[in-house]
Amino acid sequence: MRVINYILFLLFIIFLNSLLLNTKINRFNNIEKYEQVISSTDERQKKTLHKLYDNKNKLNKNLENEEISQAIDFTSILEYITGENKRKEENRKSVISIIKKNNPLNNFKKTSGLKCQDIQIDIEDKIISKKGKDDLILKTCAKECHKNKDCLSFDYKNRKCRLSTWCSEGTSIKTPGYTVYRDKNKPIPEITKFNIYPKKKMYSSCHQSRIGGFESDSSLIKCANKCIKNNDCLSFDLTGNKKDKCSIYKKCHNMHMTDDKNSFSGVLINSSTYSILNRNNNIKRTRPN
Repeated sequence: MRVINYILFLLFIIFLNSLLLNTKINRFNNIEKYEQVISSTDERQKKTLHKLYDNKNKLNKNLENEEISQAIDFTSILEYITGENKRKEENRKSVISIIKKNNPLNNFKKTSGLKCQDIQIDIEDKIISKKGKDDLILKTCAKECHKNKDCLSFDYKNRKCRLSTWCSEGTSIKTPGYTVYRDKNKPIPEITKFNIYPKKKMYSSCHQSRIGGFESDSSLIKCANKCIKNNDCLSFDLTGNKKDKCSIYKKCHNMHMTDDKNSFSGVLINSSTYSILNRNNNIKRTRPN
């Protein structure tokens, strides 16, 4: 709108200048008519007319130069206005680019239709807003998770996010309406290679296949890491009142579990099942790749 106003103003100025100059020229044209009735013997009047003719020619020349100058000025102003708009558009794009670059969600992989398991929500921080915009809440969740060295991911639904140290696409539950965001800059912990069973522990008979003794002051992630580091390990359980006693096993599988509210068990995903019918170890156990 500002550009249109500038153009209209310039056109008005050009029109006004042309009108004034044409008025002066018409005055000199009237002089030509007057010359016809003046006697050729009056030398003084002829000199005066010639002088007026010279002034008329100069005025015509000035008019041409003025029109050229106005055209140049108009072009320059138009180029300035157009350039100013171009600079504003470039600045706008630059600001948008900076905003996108600094968006904390850029650090995360988004997977829709997934929800972290409740046992995976092991970071107390939760971000909830009843009236906030989804985009702002998501960015806040992403910022908080990214700066927390233990946070791998969070799930989100209805203006609420829950943070986790080991929730990922492979260990989440298919749930419409939820979305899992995993930090792409952080390594996926070894525990994601296990199926986790809350409130379960291995049978006492599995102790025969236990690898070494139990390790105290442990956690799900620590116990899973211990199992992964041992090539013979297929499973583990975490027992005790504090769920902090870790034992790893080379034979026991998900069919060798019993209920225990103070325990967790983990079995390598896609590992071969060790059947109770083959406890003499005739079938070789294999770990997944």
